[in-house]
Amino acid sequence: MKMNPLPSNEVLNELLNYDSETGVFTWKKFRGNTAKAGSIVKNLTSSGYNMVCVNGRQYQAHRIAYKMFHKCDPDGILDHIDGDMTNNRISNLRVASSKQNQGNSKMPCHNTSGLKGVTWSKRSNKWAAQIKHGPKKIWLGVYDDKHDAHQAYMKAAAEYFGEFSNNGDGL
Repeated sequence: MKMNPLPSNEVLNELLNYDSETGVFTWKKFRGNTAKAGSIVKNLTSSGYNMVCVNGRQYQAHRIAYKMFHKCDPDGILDHIDGDMTNNRISNLRVASSKQNQGNSKMPCHNTSGLKGVTWSKRSNKWAAQIKHGPKKIWLGVYDDKHDAHQAYMKAAAEYFGEFSNNGDGL
């Protein structure tokens, strides 16, 4: 996925302070009632990302954090290691491919089994395991016990996503 270039380091450093240990941005200059010098930059979207407005354009804060710390635009997607899209500490950000980022996704909110990659199959009256890798859904089988189905999912997740594997049970 091609991202728009970020503002220059000079512009970012003129407007913002970024604390790489906490992931918090503060404004350096007064920019109106919502952006006073020293105030924390907090503009959460409905999808959970913090945004930063620079020169009339919105940018994802984690991409700004990466650029301010590394002095260059990230070469690809940035993944939040812990899955918390508001945690913009530099130690929580890593460059990832689209598939790697998918591997680190959280358990879907509509999941009813309580285990990532596991659903109830009415047809077989068993627990079914599957994993999505890119555009493909890969069938992992059906199991009498949902924990066995989840073990199959975790094994496949480790194989397909390696260090980016998120089994849905926290980090």
